[in-house]
Amino acid sequence: MDDGNLAADTVVGFSSVFTVLLTVVAALGVFNTVLLNTRERRRDLGMLKSIGMTPRQVTVMFVTSMAVLGLLAGLVGIPLGMVAHRVLVDNVGRWTSRPRWRRSGTCRNSRCWAWREW
Repeated sequence: MDDGNLAADTVVGFSSVFTVLLTVVAALGVFNTVLLNTRERRRDLGMLKSIGMTPRQVTVMFVTSMAVLGLLAGLVGIPLGMVAHRVLVDNVGRWTSRPRWRRSGTCRNSRCWAWREW
């Protein structure tokens, strides 16, 4: 295996791991939102059941409200993610470039460093 393939495999491997981690974090965020929404509306749900709503109606109402919340989040998050991706991809070379210094071949002391444009 040559160095080019090894570097590409390493990048793909790290990207895969980070994708899985981000997916798990996003899933935990969604779970947290649903759980907190349920806990906040517990009294309301109990009141609705006491005035005659069936458990199926309460479930449908709750799932519908979560679907609407997810749809709105997607409508806002997807365009923002696309814009952020474009900004990052276009500017990653500018943000990561650092000045390159090298030791000059004629100097012997530690203060003899020269700027080199590579």
